[in-house]
Amino acid sequence: MKNRFFFLFLSFVFSCYAQQGNNDVIDNFSQLSYEEMIDSFYNASELKRKESFLKSILHRAKKEKDTSHIQVAYYLYSNIYNEQQKDKAIIYLDSVISLAVKTPNKNFPAIAFLDKGSILHEQRNFKAAINSFLKAHEYAELYYNELLFYSSNYHIAKLKDRIGFHDEALKIHRENLKYVKENIDIIGEYSHLNSIFALAFTHKNKRNLDSASYYNKLGLKLSEKYNIKGVIPFFNVNEGVILYLKNDYSLAKEYIEKSRNYFLEKDDLPNLSEVYFYLGKIAYDQNKKNKAIQYFKKVDTIFNKLNDLFPELRENYILLSKYYKANNDLKQQLFYTEKLNEIDSILNNNHIYISDYLKNEYDIPKIVSEKEELINSLKKTNASKTTYIYITVIIICLLIIFFYRRQKKFKRRFEELVQNTKDKHTLEVNTKINKEPKKKIKLDVPKDLANTILIGLNNFEENKGFLDANMKLSNLAELLGTNTNYLSKTINYYKGKNINLYLNDLRVDYAIHKIQEDSKFRNYTIRAIAKDVGFKSSETFSKTFYKKTGIYPSYFIKQLENNTLKLKTKRDIKS
Repeated sequence: MKNRFFFLFLSFVFSCYAQQGNNDVIDNFSQLSYEEMIDSFYNASELKRKESFLKSILHRAKKEKDTSHIQVAYYLYSNIYNEQQKDKAIIYLDSVISLAVKTPNKNFPAIAFLDKGSILHEQRNFKAAINSFLKAHEYAELYYNELLFYSSNYHIAKLKDRIGFHDEALKIHRENLKYVKENIDIIGEYSHLNSIFALAFTHKNKRNLDSASYYNKLGLKLSEKYNIKGVIPFFNVNEGVILYLKNDYSLAKEYIEKSRNYFLEKDDLPNLSEVYFYLGKIAYDQNKKNKAIQYFKKVDTIFNKLNDLFPELRENYILLSKYYKANNDLKQQLFYTEKLNEIDSILNNNHIYISDYLKNEYDIPKIVSEKEELINSLKKTNASKTTYIYITVIIICLLIIFFYRRQKKFKRRFEELVQNTKDKHTLEVNTKINKEPKKKIKLDVPKDLANTILIGLNNFEENKGFLDANMKLSNLAELLGTNTNYLSKTINYYKGKNINLYLNDLRVDYAIHKIQEDSKFRNYTIRAIAKDVGFKSSETFSKTFYKKTGIYPSYFIKQLENNTLKLKTKRDIKS
């Protein structure tokens, strides 16, 4: 849902201004007070009239060197261009910021950073948007503006949700909803609905479908109660996706179709892409492949315009490629496979930047801020609480030290992992048949049969059968022509691990090798890599990777990219 915080904010900043309802042309405008001039601006309905009033306000403010009203004029200019001329709006917001950072106050420059971030977010410029939102958050916190603090937190949580930090996003959205409920008379009903939708959307992304449905239905009910119709299409699409995930295709389609025309009229391409994708998914799952492909191609058209999609919509290109592969159209299959690589590169690039930036500019400063607050409290507290607060401060300091040391440990483990794979490829170690186990335990399987199973396992590993995400003990036993009991005992005896650990270790080893050797593979999202190497979820892949190597795959990829960049720079200098 588009940000309407501006209207709420103005009700505070200009609440002292008269609202006299003067729609007539003002003949002697220069003799009016600033309050009357701004009142005339609000009552003007045409853009040219508004521009004329603002021009007079700005001229007078500059003449009188009245910086505060110059800022107000620039900010009002940004407002009238916010919908149709967003680049022009950003120019005026930058003018507000350049003035306000010299003499900041409770409202400026925080509100300007916030509005700028909202526009950049709509333009899919996430890197610049996160910078603006964090600046808004910084000034709102510094000058104790709870309203702006709430709004900047809302946008930060949306970006956390986008890159997969759903739990962290939910925590912020819950705090925001609580704040809105406590201040609804001031903040308004629209913000209440906005906070409910944010919770419903993030719960849906995390696949907490019952919670998502609860908040979604609550939002629809309150939208009718508040008579705010503009938010209903967003709730309808979200409910449609939830129903699709629950396999209720008929009702899902009904909810999604309700919103299509609204997003078409508003030219809301990001939400329209979600509408087309899930209508395509419904058709695809109902075996209406030709109809599904039409919808998926509409998603591709939107991607070509925006150069961005919601992360979950990357599946659009997997299904397109799969469709053309089944129809032996190699040209189209290659085309959409390359498109998939392109979107993976964009999503992964945004993910790494936003993740690192939030960690450095939001999460760590938040920990440090909490530590400073505790120290300040320590000076005011009585003697009976002193020990408790000191312990708490020490714990927070230890957490910061732990975080720093963990980063150093990650780097050391990365270097060891790279060195180990250089010395001897991990997969080669795995595919060797261990002649004797480390522990002297009874095999309880005929020796000839065990050798046959080991040969079969060797072939299985060489053929990379472990990349099948559905591979399990029963499948492997059938593949090797033995029973699950003998196979399990043989793997435990010779490999020193159970079947799940055996398969997952092979997958991680394969992932390490491919990430190092294939630069294109490094541009995939973690979810895509996990799926490619045989894991059913990115969470399981990341945990298994960490357990085996001591670092996370995202860190491994980032360090490899850094090393590649450093090597390229050295070569360029030498040449």
